[in-house]
Amino acid sequence: MEYYIGWDVGTWKCRSGNKKSCDALVVMDESGIVGHHRENLSKSLVLTQQSEPETKAKALVDSWFSQCGLPNRFQSSDSYFIAIDTPLGWPAGCKGFLDGKLPDEWEFCGEQPDIANPLLFRRTERNLDSGFSVVTHSIGNQSTKGMALIKALCAKDDTWGVWESENITLLETYPTACLRSAAFVEWMTSLPLERDIREWYRPVNKELRRRETKLKKQGDTFDAAVCACLAKAFSDGSPELVSPPGIGSDNEKAEGWIFYPAGDDLIHKSLAENHSAITNSMAASTFGEAVKAFQAYVSRNSSKKSLN
Repeated sequence: MEYYIGWDVGTWKCRSGNKKSCDALVVMDESGIVGHHRENLSKSLVLTQQSEPETKAKALVDSWFSQCGLPNRFQSSDSYFIAIDTPLGWPAGCKGFLDGKLPDEWEFCGEQPDIANPLLFRRTERNLDSGFSVVTHSIGNQSTKGMALIKALCAKDDTWGVWESENITLLETYPTACLRSAAFVEWMTSLPLERDIREWYRPVNKELRRRETKLKKQGDTFDAAVCACLAKAFSDGSPELVSPPGIGSDNEKAEGWIFYPAGDDLIHKSLAENHSAITNSMAASTFGEAVKAFQAYVSRNSSKKSLN
């Protein structure tokens, strides 16, 4: 069996009982989405770290899958592909700067955009011309959490941007970059994704001044499902993904890589970023319905946006 896991990373102290960002997991196999969960996963990282080397993969998979309603699913003969939505590396220029030196070929002027500064952004982010920087954006908390998983698993960098630990493969992705590919979105609509991915939560009713139990499809879970689809694409080799260039310095390779769909059929960035009112509406209870709602939303609004 192959499993495709998407992890949308929350902060170390995130909570599921509110509208703020929280850890979310979505698990897929060839039959489609088989489990999901939204809750702080910090304890599972500690559990993995404390496990014996030969049981780390089992500890992580059993912990995560159990929370997704899939207990005792770990098999050494199975393969697990985990696509993670957070930076799994920091800019080499910044790391060198903290050690007391600037990059040998560093240069920057005020007329350039921030993303051109290698002290702030990794090569993969400059290649994508998008994404979050752990230096300039509020993503460092989540980034350390994703990197802690790699260390807890004692994962080794197999190739540029890919880590391996027993039968677990880990890589980084960025849901917005996935949603910018019209071909990737079309491919997702062909997958069996008709699973209800809503979560219960307890917001405060300000008028009644008490908490109420409500059902909602959280944006974190939607993003985790996009990550799970990316994990499947990585495993299958299709749709094609933007992979690291064949040549790079050791410092650049240490920064990691964002895997996202290849192709020039780009959906306007603002449409890919501002879809939550559509994809998280209660009318679209399943992830498959939400993807189709996103596709319809893009179709309605693309004529108003330049796709260049």
